[in-house]
Amino acid sequence: MIGQDPFQIERIWQNVYRGMFYPPGREKLHALGALEMALWDLKGKALGVPVYDLLGGATCEFIDCYATGFAASKAKTEEERAQDCIAAGLRAYRIGPTGGDGESRFDFYENAKDD
Repeated sequence: MIGQDPFQIERIWQNVYRGMFYPPGREKLHALGALEMALWDLKGKALGVPVYDLLGGATCEFIDCYATGFAASKAKTEEERAQDCIAAGLRAYRIGPTGGDGESRFDFYENAKDD
């Protein structure tokens, strides 16, 4: 990539994707994705426009984010972690397939609450 025109994002992507070995593995694709994002960022900064304008324009006003498990919480129960998540400003909380500790199986029936 050194010495190439950073505005030729697709050409650089193809050269890196097909270079060295083919097909690329997961690690190479992850690295290539990071490099591509950096190239789009450089192009947007050089042209003085946001990247979304280079990609066709904005399609929504906001994007909802959610936390799975909300690791920032020190709470002991799913309900308390969910409350901490919402209090932190997120609009949604998602429980994963574990019991919240990343190891034990989450029992949806056992953890369901009647309100």
